[in-house]
Amino acid sequence: MTPGSLRQAERNLLEFSGLQLNQIEFGQVPISEGAYIMTYTMGDKSLPKMVFVHGYGGSGLLMYKIFRPLSEHFHVMFIDLIGMGSSSRPAFPCENGEQADNYMINALEAWRISMGNLTNFFLVGHSYGGYVTGTYASLFP
Repeated sequence: MTPGSLRQAERNLLEFSGLQLNQIEFGQVPISEGAYIMTYTMGDKSLPKMVFVHGYGGSGLLMYKIFRPLSEHFHVMFIDLIGMGSSSRPAFPCENGEQADNYMINALEAWRISMGNLTNFFLVGHSYGGYVTGTYASLFP
């Protein structure tokens, strides 16, 4: 994970989470040349892992109110889907829904691999994130 910098609005949300800024790791996880997924990580690394995916047009930061409670029970990673939040916005070459689904699923899989071949984790999604995570889980059980 390449450390990123926070804009003031992002810093404000993190401060409202109930965690200290030094309890949250954040950075850009490269998924391909010039493309990255912003990732916010918190909680003891010995706890079970959880990956949380936000809804359409959102950001993992929008879930700031559950950062602290989840981090007490999980080593939790909130990601910004590619093209959303603080993630990169590479070209979107898709012409239909199936291509768009594959684009998002492949980006999520590239993130998982880039995180050190992350395994044995709970995958959680809110709204559109639920669609992405459900589709991902059906292809990568």
